[in-house]
Amino acid sequence: MKKGIEKLNKEQLEAVKHNAGPCLVIAGPGTGKTTVITHRVIQLIKEHKVSPGEILVVTFTKAAAKEMESRFCNLEGYLKGYDRVTFGTFHSVFFKILRGYDNYKLEDLIDEKEKYLIIKHIVKIAGHDFFEDEQAVESIVNEISYVNNTLSTISDYKPTSMEQKIFQHIREQYEIYKDKNGKYDYDDMLVHCYNLLTNNSQVLNSIRERYKYILIDEFQDINKIQFETMKIIAFPRNNVFVVGDDDQSIYGFRGADPQIMFEFSKTYKAAPKITLKYNYRSYIAIINSSMSLINNNKNRYEKYFTTTKTMGRFPTVVRAEDFEEEAKIISEKIINWVKKGGNYSEFAVIYRTNLQSRAFIDAFTIRNIPYISYDGLASVYNHWIFADILCYLKAAIGIDKNNSLLRIVNKPNRFIARNVIDNAVKKDGDIVHNIIKTETLNDLQVRSMHQFKNSLLRIKDMPPSKAIKFIRTFVGYEEYIRDYAYAKSIDVKLFKEILEEINNSADSFKNIKDYIEHITKIVEATRSKNKQDKNINRVALMTMHKAKGLEFNQVFISGAVDGVIPYSKESDLTPTELEEERRLFYVAMTRAKNDLYIFVPKQRFSQKTPPSRFLDEINAWLKDYRNTFKCGDRIHHKAFGEGVIREIDKADDDYKIIVDFQGNIRKLNLNILLKNKIISFE
Repeated sequence: MKKGIEKLNKEQLEAVKHNAGPCLVIAGPGTGKTTVITHRVIQLIKEHKVSPGEILVVTFTKAAAKEMESRFCNLEGYLKGYDRVTFGTFHSVFFKILRGYDNYKLEDLIDEKEKYLIIKHIVKIAGHDFFEDEQAVESIVNEISYVNNTLSTISDYKPTSMEQKIFQHIREQYEIYKDKNGKYDYDDMLVHCYNLLTNNSQVLNSIRERYKYILIDEFQDINKIQFETMKIIAFPRNNVFVVGDDDQSIYGFRGADPQIMFEFSKTYKAAPKITLKYNYRSYIAIINSSMSLINNNKNRYEKYFTTTKTMGRFPTVVRAEDFEEEAKIISEKIINWVKKGGNYSEFAVIYRTNLQSRAFIDAFTIRNIPYISYDGLASVYNHWIFADILCYLKAAIGIDKNNSLLRIVNKPNRFIARNVIDNAVKKDGDIVHNIIKTETLNDLQVRSMHQFKNSLLRIKDMPPSKAIKFIRTFVGYEEYIRDYAYAKSIDVKLFKEILEEINNSADSFKNIKDYIEHITKIVEATRSKNKQDKNINRVALMTMHKAKGLEFNQVFISGAVDGVIPYSKESDLTPTELEEERRLFYVAMTRAKNDLYIFVPKQRFSQKTPPSRFLDEINAWLKDYRNTFKCGDRIHHKAFGEGVIREIDKADDDYKIIVDFQGNIRKLNLNILLKNKIISFE
């Protein structure tokens, strides 16, 4: 058996043997990028006599850094002393520099959860009523990070989540909070380290002598400030070895920019560009279909992949009536596979937005299919809109009534003042009754509260789905949401989708009590499941963003319809946005090792949905592949046995072939034969 670098292919070996100077390695899905990086480190130490302590290997997550280090330690040729190689994330490396030269302390770090809560509090104190809107607060957090990560000027930056003046005020208050409390966050690590190195030549020279060889994994995920910092550390030796795939750059919202891979070649004009060509993960049909898709992007490095595997089964497009039926079909496929001796962990369900996970979590819970949600609780059950609707239902049937009423009394706005509500709470009895009896209320306010009370009485005996529609329309909650989104300059599409998902989640329940019990069970089950080890035998549920870097025997892509993938807002997608959406779909497809199923629901929220425009792009390669067939070719058909192609009819897009099976003449559809792997060739 081959050991060490002897088992590497030609392109991997070329990359591993690269010594000094810059180098760009383009590594598509399943091409062995980790193998290349770890073997190159061994090569630098053993063959080029580089001290292990002078080598820095950087990737983007703590888990990836640990995995890389573990793979390195288990390599053939690993020796004592090699543990001085530094493996880490950008943040961990930059923190070490700041701690060593600028007295930074770990206890002063604001983590991402704390950052979210601080910004949420700032929004609330500033008097903005969208502090409870998780989407709006997360957008602010992301945009503050984007400004820092791209070295943007705050005065010139135009936010997409809200008015520029509001965004600038929130960011300013956040900076004041950090200064006042002596705190910093993960973005500050990047900015402060960059500033330290650019302003202090003594520190910079020390770091340059410390890290003489830099290797960067997942280079397509790098942002401007990370790249600029790496460049100044590497100068003047410029021993920067980067490995990445521009086709998998999917974190634009964080500041990641695939253009930086092109900028690398411009910055280091003499740097060799090595493309790893062998995909060790997927069958040919999956590789060709995904490449057929991504080749439609214009702004990319051209690349081709091959594999030692066979053609395999073609990606299967499955039509479903709606997203609920999609979840049922997938559930049945998984159950049938497991009955035959398969494992749940062989499957992944991948979707564009976490909102889509709701149908799967419901279906899997009902059918006792073990799962893990990589993105946590389905966002529909974790959203403030759902909390509002749930409070209407609870108040109507008397569950935690007063607390529920407090949340919804002004949703929609009934113009009941805060002091009136506070006084009503202090008194015994029903809050609504106490508010109505308040002497300071005018006729309009009293009338609105009577309508509120009557609405709750009507909701009480309705099936939950009908009750939710009643809340949305008759009570006026949907109009309240539209007005809210318009006032805050927030795209209303997500809010509409959440309301529709809530309605769909209630369709199969006859009474509100059962529905609430179901929701409680789902929430508790999901929280407990996600505390468990991901290696346990469970189906993986994840968004396309979370799927990158993972692989599964069988992959289901959910909701391949326009408006979902590509995901579009009320306005049309820009060319840049469309290319990132295509990259997301490419990432999802290339997670599959053996089988890939792409689901296309006919309707969503009772509206017809056109299939994703990406589906036509996936099958484009088949036209070229079909043209390789010619009269006289011998084939083997699963049902008819050995045969010879006598005639090929290319009159329509289906491609018909006439085959002589030892005197049995058959006219067959070549597309169907290929996609279902019915024929093989001699």
